[in-house]
Amino acid sequence: MAIPLETWLKSEEFKEIADAPLKEFSEYLFFRNPLRNITIDDRFLKAPSDGILLYQGKYQANQKIVEVKGKKYTVRDILDDDTISKEKKFYVFGIYLTSFSVHVVRTMTKGVILEIRNLLPILSNNFPMVLFESELLRNNPNFNFMQFSFLNQRTIVMQYSPVLRTRIYYVLIADAEVDKNLLFVNEDEAVSQAQRLAYVLFGSQLDVVIEAQDWFRLRKLVPNFYYVYAGLDNLYRVYFKYPYKIY
Repeated sequence: MAIPLETWLKSEEFKEIADAPLKEFSEYLFFRNPLRNITIDDRFLKAPSDGILLYQGKYQANQKIVEVKGKKYTVRDILDDDTISKEKKFYVFGIYLTSFSVHVVRTMTKGVILEIRNLLPILSNNFPMVLFESELLRNNPNFNFMQFSFLNQRTIVMQYSPVLRTRIYYVLIADAEVDKNLLFVNEDEAVSQAQRLAYVLFGSQLDVVIEAQDWFRLRKLVPNFYYVYAGLDNLYRVYFKYPYKIY
């Protein structure tokens, strides 16, 4: 179901929501959580949220993912942890949840929730996402408007994946006007693939950081600037370097 951004912007789905009366949008459509026919498959990592896939790749902890106003955005910034070895490698991708997206975040694969923590902003705490979103919806992404990645409230949900035998970090970045992420899970809770994990309000962003390990690799299946759907789209195919299976 993943489609190019320009196709989504011209779709009936987008027009129906964008043209809805403000009262209907703010009281009903924004909070929608439609039923989805989700297929469970450990060979793939599912899209964890609806939204626009901004960037993806395999990075060292101190390597630039994107540049925001001349400042590089790294794994260490995302996780707010300068103790991570600069040489350690991670798979990273970011999804922007527009104001018109379904705002339910789901797990990419089965596992156990190890830790949930709210991070203080890296700098100060007040930068709306509307500037970035308005340019993005004109199909003209401007990463200089991504200061919210450093300024706004972030919630990190850390999951252990028995399939990958590694940790997955879901980093929910809230809009400055709301500054609140709502969680559906608790620490030490077992979760299934595509299970509801959290709810983020208004325009929001989800960064996912996956610790790379020698025994697996991920092949991306969706290009950047495609609109993806949580639990329905396979973002990555999992391959193991050893002949035995671990799931």
